Amino acid sequence: MHSQQDFTHLKAYRQQHGQTDKYWSLLDVTLQDRKAAFAYVQDYIQSQDMEERLLAVDIAGQLCNPVEEHYNAKAHKLSALVLAAIDAPAEDRHFLIAALIACVYFEASMDWCEKIIEASFSKDDAVRLQAAITMADKVDATFGPLLTKRLAQLSRDKNGEIRSWAAFGIGTQAHIAEIEIMSEVLIELAKDKSPQVRDEAIMGLAYAHDERGILLLQNALKRTKDVSLLNIEAAGTYGVPDFEEQLHNISQTWQEDALLIDWAMRRCSPDLKIKASVAEEWV
Repeated sequence: MHSQQDFTHLKAYRQQHGQTDKYWSLLDVTLQDRKAAFAYVQDYIQSQDMEERLLAVDIAGQLCNPVEEHYNAKAHKLSALVLAAIDAPAEDRHFLIAALIACVYFEASMDWCEKIIEASFSKDDAVRLQAAITMADKVDATFGPLLTKRLAQLSRDKNGEIRSWAAFGIGTQAHIAEIEIMSEVLIELAKDKSPQVRDEAIMGLAYAHDERGILLLQNALKRTKDVSLLNIEAAGTYGVPDFEEQLHNISQTWQEDALLIDWAMRRCSPDLKIKASVAEEWV
């Protein structure tokens, strides 16, 4: 069994260094004692000590990850506690952001959607950004239309990083029949002044198998020196011969992920003997 000292150590580390890779590794080790972790969240989620509250919400997010075998009724209770905590005063922005991060791991519900969408109207760029990330990471056939409606609004945000995440979120949801109209939003985002936003938009069009994205991607691939990993992934996702020659030319000087471009080239090859599956992993 782990002791309370483990949590004290985590609290001190988070206070000094924030949420680094090492912090998450330490947290993962500490969570081997699930019973103590659940108790900590319940005891400290409303603490007056902000660092204790921040640690509690981080632990809750990890405990509520539905992928984990330990996800159960207790986790539902903890997720409810964190959702309630999102109503914290505006001055607790760090806690609100931490809660939004934890929400990535929760099962989507109407309450979940309402709280995240409400946070996405914040005047604080960092809060809006994390709300956009949380919505974008939740691919859900039930609540997808509701989330993408707000992401479409965020696609016009003044902050380019928020627009980029909005494009990513819309793209991952665009294949759902009920929200095919989101492809129109992606077409507009493909003209954005930010290269990252444009790349995410084209990737979304590839997910949606929207043929209008083919010409846009061909134009992006012409800029050989500026071709991104997303451009290559989008070409492979489309998997059509239109990109075969361009990918071959790019591969001659490509210094990035060799497995990715090999997968994309095979995906776009008309030769069925070497054609790769869209689901095939390249990493």
